[in-house]
Amino acid sequence: MGKSFQNREFNFVKPGDDEIYIRYLSFDTIEEFKHEILRVCPKKIDIGAIFTAKVIDLQYHIQDAFTF
Repeated sequence: MGKSFQNREFNFVKPGDDEIYIRYLSFDTIEEFKHEILRVCPKKIDIGAIFTAKVIDLQYHIQDAFTF
C-alpha cells in the first residue's frame, strides 16, 4: 500500500437526517479503513485529495501557519 492511500483524505457522513460529517480521516491500511466503515456505517463516503503528508499531520501544519 503506497502513500497515495495513506495520504488520502476521507470524509464520512454519519447515518441519520442531520448530515453530520466526520472529516479529515486517513488510514494506514485497508483493514483499518474497513474497520472504521463497519464501526461508523456511514451513509456517504467522500474521497478527497492526496496530500504530501498524512492528513492527521496537516492539522498541525495548518495550526502552525496561522499562529502569530
